[in-house]
Parts: sequence; structure tokens; C-alpha cells
Amino acid sequence: MKMFRIIILLTLILCASSSCTREKIEAEIHTVNVQLVYPEDYTSTDSVKVLIGDYYAYTDTNGLAAVTLPIGTYTLRASESRSINGTAYNFNASNTISVTEDSSCSLELVVSKASQLIIKEVYIGGCQKDDGSGAFTKDAYIIIYNNLGVDAVIDTNICIAFSYPYNSNATNNYLDGNGNLTHSEWIPASAALWHFTNKITIAPGKQILLPIYQAIDQTSTYSNSVDLSNSEYYPMYDFGDFNNSSYYAAPSEKIPTTHYLNAIKYGIGNAWSLSQSSPALFIFATKEMGPAAFGTDASYVDYYGGSTNQVSQKVPIDWVIDGVDIFRQGYDDKNSKRFPDNVDAGNVLFTNNYGHTVYRNVDKEATEGIAGNDGLIVYNYNGGTDNITGGTTDPSGIDAEASIANGARIVYKDTNNSSNDFHQRATASIK
Repeated sequence: MKMFRIIILLTLILCASSSCTREKIEAEIHTVNVQLVYPEDYTSTDSVKVLIGDYYAYTDTNGLAAVTLPIGTYTLRASESRSINGTAYNFNASNTISVTEDSSCSLELVVSKASQLIIKEVYIGGCQKDDGSGAFTKDAYIIIYNNLGVDAVIDTNICIAFSYPYNSNATNNYLDGNGNLTHSEWIPASAALWHFTNKITIAPGKQILLPIYQAIDQTSTYSNSVDLSNSEYYPMYDFGDFNNSSYYAAPSEKIPTTHYLNAIKYGIGNAWSLSQSSPALFIFATKEMGPAAFGTDASYVDYYGGSTNQVSQKVPIDWVIDGVDIFRQGYDDKNSKRFPDNVDAGNVLFTNNYGHTVYRNVDKEATEGIAGNDGLIVYNYNGGTDNITGGTTDPSGIDAEASIANGARIVYKDTNNSSNDFHQRATASIK
């Protein structure tokens, strides 16, 4: 009987404790009403997913979503895509909010059109050397892909560049006191830009690969590396402006010199040293200006942090074709975005030195909807890195490279939000 009383007493104490804990937790839960604000001439729609950290809710027909979550500081994001008269429009926004009570806030979306030319894959982190002495990092490349159903023409005014700061975790002098970018109408093309020297036509669902440093076959020396000696590749090789032989080797004799990209250099240094961990990479067209005229026009010059050693040219936003903001894995408290939301409203985490790449996700619905793709699409994709810290995979489940080899045409996601559009792939697609 005494033991029975003790058990009852303990149960009452535990219940009371549990009740207090539950009431405390419930007291810390708050509702945030988020109103999506669309640009002029665009109306709101329902069922848009609004993310606050790991919590989410969907909008009603008035663009309003109610998200319930604990006290804390969160990144607020929303993305939506729609088709108007055959053109894809993407709406994106992001912001940081602190939740301490029930509240309301607005999130102003910016609109952008989907690109025909997209960055499909970025391989910049290198691979492990065979002798275990570290990483080999001069086998970097970029793949540009035609994502639409008509021929794409790359003219000599199409350029490749990266934005300051060099690494995502570095001090970002372009942020104001609230953590927002101080520039929204332009992006800095840091140190130099690269441009094509001949017109190239890319068929729907086809691509071109750009070796960044050494367009040769490294696999005999580094078995984890890639063969960049293909005659169809387009090396970023201009030994007149960038003559650091530790970075640049003469491209393979298989590759015609007419494929070489030229550099327009306005910064210092003898190599276009792209970040190996977290570049903000973009492609753009100089429109009516040629690359050389743009690169030497003083009215576009910007000095990052006021330093003449960190010079860039300001690329107008409406020149930008595509961009991806790559964040360094393990630096969550220091990473900061370098692109406005209408270029890239998100980011993709990357771990360098192990042969991983940043690879674009498949647009499942669009790919399955292409006439002729029936029976050619390969599923059960397992090439992602979701088995490692910070790793990700393609949520579509489609194996893009296997499907392409099978004759399918792939449409990749292009919402101008790399959190949705990219994942970290375990190995290079050309491996």
C-alpha cells in the first residue's frame, strides 16, 4: 500500500511537470501572418508555399499564409512560377524575421523570366589526389545548357563572371546594417570577365562545357579527376591576360583554338582565380555593348570595399542570364548572399575537395511532358550527397544523365532560387 501511494505521488508529480512543460512550450508558439506582395501588373494566387526556417504554410487566394512556429529568428522565403503567353515568370523573395509574438508581415516578391541558357553544373572544388596528400583543384569546369525547346545562339557578347566577395563566408561589404544587399540594380563582375569569340548554336537539350583552368586529361595522374581534353569543349584560356602557368596549361591539341574564350581583365593578378569552395557565378550578355567596351568603360567601375585592388565592372541586372550562389558548407553563421532575389533568391551548400559538383535539379513535370520522352526517362536517381553532412539530392528522382544517354530531353528547374534548383552531386557528370 505504501509503495502504491509512492507510485501515485510520482505520477502526479510527473503529470504536473509535463503539464507545466507543455504549457511553457505552447506559450512560446506564435502565428505569423505573411502577406505576399506581387509586383505591379501581377495578381496573387493561392497554394504558394511560404517557408519560415523549417516551417511552412500555403497561401490563400489573396496571397496570405499563416505560419505557426516557436520563438526565434528565421529566414523567410517564398517562390512561385507561372506561364504567361508561353513565357515562364518566376517570383521570389527572402527576408529575415524575428518571432517573439503573434504578428503580421509582408514579403515583396520580385519577378524574373526563365532563361534559355542556364548553368547546369559547376565543378570547382577539385578531387583527392591518389597519394592522399590533399586535393587537386585545376580541373574545374562549368556546363551551360539550352533548357528550352528551340535553338539557343551564344554570341560573342555572352560572358561569364563571378561576384564579390570571393567566398560566401567572407566579410560582405555589400550588406547594409540589416543584412540586405546595398545594390539591387547591378552585380559586380569581379577582376575580369570571359567571353566567347565565335557564335555557337546549341540545340534544345544540348550543352557546352567550359574548362576553367586546364583543358587536358588529368585522369592518368589523378584517377579521381576528369578528362577535359574533348574537342567539343570551350576552354577559358587567354594566356595573354592570365599567364600563371601553375593555373593554366595549354589546352589539348584536340581542341581547336577557335573554341578558346577570351578574357577582358580589369583587376590585378595573373589568374582568374574562382573560389574553390563557394563562388557566386553568373552569365550575362552585354547587349548593345561588346565585352571589351563594357570592360573598359569607367562609368561601370566599382571598387569593392573601396580598394583599388578589388575592382569590378557593374553588370546591369537586365543583362544577367543566369546565376548560382554557392554557399560554403559548415559556415552557416557567416555565409551571406551575393545576388539580388531576381537573380538567385536562395543558395546551394557545397563541400569542396572531394569531387562533388553543384548540379541542377530536373523539372519532373516539364520533362515528363515532352513528347517522345516516354520510356526514355530513367528514375531512382542515387547520385546526390544526402548521405553526408550538408549534402543534398535531386527531389525529382530522375537520373538526368542516364536519361540523356537514353535519348530523353531533360528540362531542368529554373526558378531563380538555387535552394530549389540545385543539389550537390557526388561525382562530376562527365566522370
